Amino acid sequence: MKILLGILGVGVALILCTPGMAYTIDGDLSDWGLSGLNTGDWSETETWIPDGGVSFIVEDNSDPVVSTDFQGVHMQGTGASWYFYNEQQRIHSLTKEQVSEPYGGEEYDMEAYYFDQDSDFIYLAIVTSLKPDGVGDACPMDLALIFANYPALDDQEYEYGVKIREDALQGTIIQGPAWENTASYSPAKPGIIQPGTGVRVGRADISYNNDWLKRQDNGFENFVIEIAIRKSDVGMNGNVKIQNIYYSDSSMDGVMVTPEFPGIAISQAIVAGLAFSAYLVRGRIR
Repeated sequence: MKILLGILGVGVALILCTPGMAYTIDGDLSDWGLSGLNTGDWSETETWIPDGGVSFIVEDNSDPVVSTDFQGVHMQGTGASWYFYNEQQRIHSLTKEQVSEPYGGEEYDMEAYYFDQDSDFIYLAIVTSLKPDGVGDACPMDLALIFANYPALDDQEYEYGVKIREDALQGTIIQGPAWENTASYSPAKPGIIQPGTGVRVGRADISYNNDWLKRQDNGFENFVIEIAIRKSDVGMNGNVKIQNIYYSDSSMDGVMVTPEFPGIAISQAIVAGLAFSAYLVRGRIR
């Protein structure tokens, strides 16, 4: 009996010690340090700054450097350390003209992208004007992940995809998908996973709603896409870079470009010897 109780005790201890997710996947970004997105002024940089260790890119509305229409905050960084994010113009795939984002207007605007991780999960939070059940040009794209083939030469080298649109497949993780590119920009990048391609290997925790984010931007509602992906489902057991993840939120809008972060950033709090890399860990990984 003592042996049995001992075994049961070890089992209970293992269950209790199993690490849980660092974020509640519900569309409420308060646990990211982003309560201000629901209550603050979106024209202020402080509104968009997350907790320390969280990597982010903000491209709300148009880049003030390249456009005079409904300009917004553009910044990139980790926690309180950030610098200006230049959202470059892109080449339209049909007209070959240079166009500014958000192409098509606010209805297709992706406002911000946040990234974090721990030893077991990859966490993403995206603020977008796209509705979760949008169709046509306003249909949300799928999330693409690339590890072995980074940097990608073409869109077909992204090894994993996560279904984003609100339907029966939402959250499904697919290995080896074929990508249908529907974006208005070239060169081709992952868009929507082609039906019937690849192998289902897991399911991400995903929430896509505006239950918490009661904000309009230039007359359009905004939504939060919050995602947790178990690293083992995508063949990873170590740190992941923000560059391993690609997301374009519609065929009309562009993408969140995630270049390697420089070693020194323009910061609100200058930290000597800051290791400002894309490994972006909150200190949970030792």
